[in-house]
Amino acid sequence: MSNDILFSNLLELGLNQMEANIYLALLYEKYPNMSKLAIGLGISRVTLYQAIANMRQNGFVENQTENDKTFPKIVSPQRILGKLQQKSAFLSTQAEQLDKLMPKIMSLYDRTSKDSVVSFYQGKSQFQTLFMSLLDENKPILHFGSNEIFAELVGYDFLELYVKQRLVKKIITRETTFDFNYLRRRRKEFENEYSFYKFLPKESEKPGSYVVVGDKISLWNPVLPRIITINDPILAEFFRFNFETLWGFLG
Repeated sequence: MSNDILFSNLLELGLNQMEANIYLALLYEKYPNMSKLAIGLGISRVTLYQAIANMRQNGFVENQTENDKTFPKIVSPQRILGKLQQKSAFLSTQAEQLDKLMPKIMSLYDRTSKDSVVSFYQGKSQFQTLFMSLLDENKPILHFGSNEIFAELVGYDFLELYVKQRLVKKIITRETTFDFNYLRRRRKEFENEYSFYKFLPKESEKPGSYVVVGDKISLWNPVLPRIITINDPILAEFFRFNFETLWGFLG
């Protein structure tokens, strides 16, 4: 038990597991046979000498001489305790200083986390989750880009559920999308006082979309599939301006 405690304290002071095991082995060997010590530890002599040199540099091993031979000698366990107490006192001081600065640090953290947040989503289930989360803010939705490839990814039944939920919340959406048969066929059901569509030629379609809701932009890649969301009012306004320009151009 005592060795276990000493071992864990050596790790806490920065030794790796091999070095801590060397320290414990030298605790029982005043004049160690380095070859036998290496075999007992399951390492090469070269590795053993390199580890001891590192321990000597960091103050855990000293040299001792006997009959003109030099042997490694560990520093007293009492000095290990002193090192541990010194580190504990240092950490306690650092914790107190950090505690005093915490209100200022947290105000900076809260400000930056609200001003600009980037999130990543991947996979069909996360696409569905993010689709539904577009309705959480109860704000108008602008969508530009592919529609058919997304409908196939999340499923047409899910798409209809999303549309129904949006209509229940009376959230207006405007979509500049590429023509595809499903939307043309269901347009009378989907297009109403809360839903507006303008179409681009199918042959010019590129996979991908962006959605703007409030201060948030979502960039949708249906091929991987992956979504990047950015909470940034300046970028949101930039994408909104691009959407409105194209919307007006299409008449």
